[in-house]
Amino acid sequence: MNERFINGVLRVPQEIAAEDACRAEHVLGPETCARTKDVCEPLDGHAMARDDTLAQTLLREGQSGTLVRIAGRHAARIRRVGQGMRLGEHVRGL
Repeated sequence: MNERFINGVLRVPQEIAAEDACRAEHVLGPETCARTKDVCEPLDGHAMARDDTLAQTLLREGQSGTLVRIAGRHAARIRRVGQGMRLGEHVRGL
């Protein structure tokens, strides 16, 4: 398990994330650990790694925010823009 995932995506405090990642690496198989690392790689330069931004998919019901980045592969970004997503728009979790 990757500390960046636990801290950056799950929003677990850094100290706890480090301990949990260590424990998970001893329980999870190498393939799962490697896949978690692959998924977290894009977080390195992402705003979520530097400030208090949150992926839209992690918004809970009633939470809201401003769209600051449209992520994903090229086709996914094109589809989201085609669906009307625009930077600076206000979004709310359903």
